[in-house]
Amino acid sequence: MKPTIPNIIFVVLFAILTIWLTFLTTKGGLTNNSYKRWHKKLTRRGKIVGFVLLFMTVLLVAQEINNKNLGNNKDYILNKERNQRDADITKGIKAGVDSSSNKLYNDISKAFSNQELKIDTINKTIINLKNANRATNNYVLSEKEPTLTINTFSGIKIEKDFFYLEIESEGAGSTNYNIDSKLLIEYKNGEYHFKTLPFFSKESKITTKATINARIISNPQNIKEIYFYMKGSYSNLSLTKNYNVDYLVHYNPQTKFAFGKLGREKNKIINIMNSFQNKDN
Repeated sequence: MKPTIPNIIFVVLFAILTIWLTFLTTKGGLTNNSYKRWHKKLTRRGKIVGFVLLFMTVLLVAQEINNKNLGNNKDYILNKERNQRDADITKGIKAGVDSSSNKLYNDISKAFSNQELKIDTINKTIINLKNANRATNNYVLSEKEPTLTINTFSGIKIEKDFFYLEIESEGAGSTNYNIDSKLLIEYKNGEYHFKTLPFFSKESKITTKATINARIISNPQNIKEIYFYMKGSYSNLSLTKNYNVDYLVHYNPQTKFAFGKLGREKNKIINIMNSFQNKDN
């Protein structure tokens, strides 16, 4: 914005100069014709009148410049107010759209959950839980091939002051475990709790009708998400074949389902676990 002067100042100055000019021109002569040169002909009163007229001319020019600055400043203020108003309107519209989008997504997710379907936003797919009622670690199952997994519906159970983790060997029995297992709990206040679990011993065995489980003391009412990760190797009961496992399962207390995690989402949780483990070391 450019500096300006209130127009009332120009009006007052013009009024004073006009009164003074009237007084000067009516109370005495402005020229003395006894001199030949024009500048000599001007009396002292005449020179003052000339100065007043010149000053009034400069004042008129200054008033015009001032009026232009006033107009520019007014346009600047109007544009600023309009831009702020447009920004507020845009912000309000965006907030409304985001709120509607989130509500629509939550409603769709609840509707899919009621039909035992799940939206996988990472891989942009829909998981049919009716046809896959177990969260597996992506191994092809067969009657003679053991796969360590957590049952989708009963592998994690939340009780009053603790929750259970239950591992089963699907397809066939397994043993000879060399597996590291980690647990990450995310609470509703945004805090995390991490711990390593001595879940597997090398001599342990899991038959097709048996499970191994752990009871973890916690406060289930404040839990937002539970993540369990196991990585390592194991064998079939005859020790004739070895298998690898690299499996992250996610349990949501609200939906009461356990799901295997893949890709970037899996790597993100593993990185959080590793950061806690490195601090402990």
